[in-house]
Amino acid sequence: MKFLTAVILSAFSLGVFAQNGEMFTKAKEHILSNLDKRISWLQEQKTCTAAATDQAGIKACRDAHQAKVQTLKGENESFKSGMKAEKMGRKKKN
Repeated sequence: MKFLTAVILSAFSLGVFAQNGEMFTKAKEHILSNLDKRISWLQEQKTCTAAATDQAGIKACRDAHQAKVQTLKGENESFKSGMKAEKMGRKKKN
């Protein structure tokens, strides 16, 4: 839930950077892609948890999900850094 809140907040914060159509489109595509990934991963976690026969199985499902979420967080940081660099580059041109 915290991660979903972070994704939503980052969507709003990216709105500040998305002053022109190109940056807005890139940010929007990135956000929608992340949401699709999260939905898919949550479905996988639900299926895995439902199939678990003991506590260790549930923990394995959760650990697998958390690993995917951590990967996505790293991708988001890289994306945000790239967007900031692009914004700064545009400011220098003006």
